[in-house]
Amino acid sequence: MNSKAAAEAAPKKWEEMSMTEKALELYVGEKGLLFWLNKFAYASIFIVIRAWIVFRFVGHALNLYQLDSPPLAPTSMFNGS
Repeated sequence: MNSKAAAEAAPKKWEEMSMTEKALELYVGEKGLLFWLNKFAYASIFIVIRAWIVFRFVGHALNLYQLDSPPLAPTSMFNGS
């Protein structure tokens, strides 16, 4: 009984799949399109965060651009108005 269940649970070989099964495997399979899109989106979060830090802090420190007004002091952010 266990060998029959194991044989049914084993994935099909690529040659044995129908065209629909192949398309589905390429889209949502273990290393399918959705897997790589998710990996790219996750990596993009860190790329955008690092780019913002470089632009905001490092760019200004290297005088790559000038601010219109000096940065707001942290104490004035918490005042009433």
